[in-house]
Amino acid sequence: MIDNRVWLLHIKEEADLIIQTTADITADEFYQSVAAQHIIIRALEVIGEAAKHVSDDFRAEHPEIAWRGMCGLRDRLIYA
Repeated sequence: MIDNRVWLLHIKEEADLIIQTTADITADEFYQSVAAQHIIIRALEVIGEAAKHVSDDFRAEHPEIAWRGMCGLRDRLIYA
């Protein structure tokens, strides 16, 4: 079993990528950039997948984090 820290690191790295990708562009630029959209969609998929692998105990200890939301968004993106 992979340690929670590995999954949490995946979540952090992808969140950082989202921030880096969107930091210097406007909403209109984002909507016009297929590349930026693909980066964000993939990052959200990875975040959701990693969130699914975080242990139930850890999730229960951190109810302030929207675990179900992350997992659900991943599922909607994958199966859209």
